[in-house]
Amino acid sequence: MGTVRNMKILVEVAEAGSFTAAANQLGGTTGNASQAISELESHLRTRLHNRTTRRIALTEAGERYLQRCRVITASVAEAEAEASNAHAKPVGTLRVHALSSLGQN
Repeated sequence: MGTVRNMKILVEVAEAGSFTAAANQLGGTTGNASQAISELESHLRTRLHNRTTRRIALTEAGERYLQRCRVITASVAEAEAEASNAHAKPVGTLRVHALSSLGQN
């Protein structure tokens, strides 16, 4: 998975409070959510969560990283919305070429 996708999952896990709830929100599996966090931790070479069988809690590094991830994922969502809505509201100069006789009528 990509880093941005993993960041989105990290944000969702933190907001939902569990891997299962986050996976349900994202339409994936608990294993995929757990793997995404593990990939981030491996990529960053630091622990983001302290996990027990009953509870997960962000580490100090995880808290700082989560704050940055929220900003990044919000920016990505905004950019995607802007790009996908570009065709809905045309912007710019419209040039029409026609015969002069059409303009006289």
